[in-house]
Amino acid sequence: MRYRDSLQIMLNIVIIVFACVLIPSYSVLAQDSNSTKPAPDNSTVVYDMKQCIDRGLEVSPQIRAAKYKMQKAASERKGARSGFFPDLSASASYQDLNSIEAEGPTDQDYIDQDIGIYSVRLSQTLFAGFTVLNSLQKAELKKQLARAQKKQTEMKLIQQIQYYFLELQKSKQEIGSLNQAIERLEVNQKSAQSYFDVQMAPYLQVLQAEVDLADAKQQLSKAKNKKKQSKTQLNVLLDLSGKERVHYEGDLKNCTFSFGKDMKDCLEYALDNRPQIRVAQKSMKMAEEEVDIAQGKFYPRVNADLNYYVRDNDYDEPGTQSNPFTGETTKYDRDQENTYWSGSVKLQWKFNTGGREYYRHETAQNEVLRLEQQLKQTLNQVEIQVKTSYNSLKEAKSRIRSTKKALEGAQESYNRARQRLENEMGTISQVLDAQARLRRAEANYNQALADYKISLAELYYSMGKKKELLN
Repeated sequence: MRYRDSLQIMLNIVIIVFACVLIPSYSVLAQDSNSTKPAPDNSTVVYDMKQCIDRGLEVSPQIRAAKYKMQKAASERKGARSGFFPDLSASASYQDLNSIEAEGPTDQDYIDQDIGIYSVRLSQTLFAGFTVLNSLQKAELKKQLARAQKKQTEMKLIQQIQYYFLELQKSKQEIGSLNQAIERLEVNQKSAQSYFDVQMAPYLQVLQAEVDLADAKQQLSKAKNKKKQSKTQLNVLLDLSGKERVHYEGDLKNCTFSFGKDMKDCLEYALDNRPQIRVAQKSMKMAEEEVDIAQGKFYPRVNADLNYYVRDNDYDEPGTQSNPFTGETTKYDRDQENTYWSGSVKLQWKFNTGGREYYRHETAQNEVLRLEQQLKQTLNQVEIQVKTSYNSLKEAKSRIRSTKKALEGAQESYNRARQRLENEMGTISQVLDAQARLRRAEANYNQALADYKISLAELYYSMGKKKELLN
């Protein structure tokens, strides 16, 4: 009986040692397989970050709507410019006049007639309280505002694409790290079970290994779900249907991790280039033009008119007249056509409109005051965003160095723990603890890489700098 127990113990030890020897090489193979990306087939469309941004800017409904809004503003500006040119109008009318009943000495045949009137009118506004000029300036500002809003929409879209692209790459890297962790944990769980079977480890270590393995699988499930969500968001932003096979190619580690500007330079650049600031400034200037337009309503209007007029009266019956000396009655053609032109200058000045123009002017002034405060708020928000993004970038950069060093130490600690276990100088509990530290170090390093690039994308956005690649 003792011989059989000793043989069983020796067999279990051989199995454990054999498994421990395979773990490092198996882990290296897993890392190599994870780092080597499978080449997509010919039916798969491959997009890197720049290609994603280019497609998003091309197909986005928001960008197209902003473009049409800018074209609309350009048309409105041309319409406002037409206020400096004269108005040319033509009119024509025809009237058939027939008498039904006549009393007195008037002959109904004298009344029945066809009347044709033709006129051409040229009108030029000479002075309108500078409302025409102010309207043109407002239309020009509206065009500039639409251009700034289009750039703002483009910057926001670029930031969204970069964010979800980086979240997708982070999820991919996290999935690869978790797959390796699960492989190590499965081997550790088997090792713990084998040690327990030969009464060399308590059952508590088996339970701990099983809990760690289940926790890693749960984290893997969350990472896969996060990957699907990020890919779905990218597909929507790029207007890609779910039927298309798309592969987003990128790597969090592909970055120089160097940013040459200091915070002062970033703030100065943001004040000159941030689209939100330009939008607020253009809106306030448009409101100021509206004040001038409202004020122009208090001034008189002077118009010059030039008319060319033709009136043609065609009577149904000729006229008759009697010779007072001979008593003879003769007929004559009484049709008549008058052609003339007229020129006039008209001055119109409204003194009382029930306070309508006064309150319109007051409303415009209050709008300017409101937009001034909104501009101050926008400037404060831009400054906060730049400082926050800049500090986050610096913090993430320092965290990359520390987490990378911690990852190297955790990897070495895990290898040493496995080697000590193989040499029967360590315990499975030490291996499990080293594995947990290695998993945390991998997660922290991946998070630091993602945070750096996300912070860099947010910094470029807060500065108003269009950056397609985060280098």
